[in-house]
Amino acid sequence: MGDNTPPTTTVSPYRSQAQTPQVGKGKSLLAQPAQDLDLMNLIIWNTRGANSASFHRQCEAMVKTHKPAMLVLLETMMVEHKAHTETLRFDAQVQSSASGMKDGIVVMLKEEFLKLNSISITNQGVHVMVKVIPDPKPWLFSVVYASPDLSTRLSLWEELCQLAQSHNEDWLIGGDFNEVLSSNEKLGGNYPSPKRILEFRQCLDNCSMIDLGYKGCKYTKTNKRHRNRQCLILERLDRYVANDSWIKRYPESTMTHLPRTKSDHCPLLPALSNQRSPLIANPLDLNLCGPVIHPSRTFSIGASPPPPNSLSQAINTF
Repeated sequence: MGDNTPPTTTVSPYRSQAQTPQVGKGKSLLAQPAQDLDLMNLIIWNTRGANSASFHRQCEAMVKTHKPAMLVLLETMMVEHKAHTETLRFDAQVQSSASGMKDGIVVMLKEEFLKLNSISITNQGVHVMVKVIPDPKPWLFSVVYASPDLSTRLSLWEELCQLAQSHNEDWLIGGDFNEVLSSNEKLGGNYPSPKRILEFRQCLDNCSMIDLGYKGCKYTKTNKRHRNRQCLILERLDRYVANDSWIKRYPESTMTHLPRTKSDHCPLLPALSNQRSPLIANPLDLNLCGPVIHPSRTFSIGASPPPPNSLSQAINTF
């Protein structure tokens, strides 16, 4: 993460010839464009390298099964992702290029369902405004890949806090935060640092974020020492958080931890829905979510530089 090579951005540089995905009868995994969003899948996955034949096979199978309108790959260790976007039959991409054999983020999308406007790109995050067609009101989506280096990771917390101060839009954040929110989110290894947990919680607190919880395996990352349980470490490092207005916008959404395959991280699958059912408890009811990070705006950013782009201007022109 010490490499200062600026990340690159690619927004809709081409359109592929992919056919529109077919939705199985009675199972609308990928919603047809409609004002009322029945169900639309997004996937975010820390791949730990996305340039191998095994990755291609497993990723193609996952996309075929879940038919996401947006696919986000983290730690791809790749400079250019255009070939992946075409192979996986997506129409456009936004990317942060890898620095050597580190980092790399790509956001792929189906343009018949979504429109994206890039706001800010760094080695640790891609921030975009999202329009779900035909909804005219965009919302902010921040994809994060927090650095394993603590000092660099703290700069991401500051970046998110600055972003929170510059907008009041519906906001979803997802990715690999490389940090746990509590000691019970880690099994094995050294005890989590209370100071680091507090710094992470303060960041989410200042951004008025709420942990959206999950279905599936509790832990999202493993060190793969399964044959020696004394050396096995499991952690919940990957998650989605959102502010209250985003949750109210998609009240019936669900968050699922998919099974791990190639990577030591499991993919995260949020299924977005704004349809309310009076007979079923709201899965994103604030009383049912994970740890609630109560709203607060007391965190001081000090003399940190402002974000490189004007978020409010981008929102107004999007």
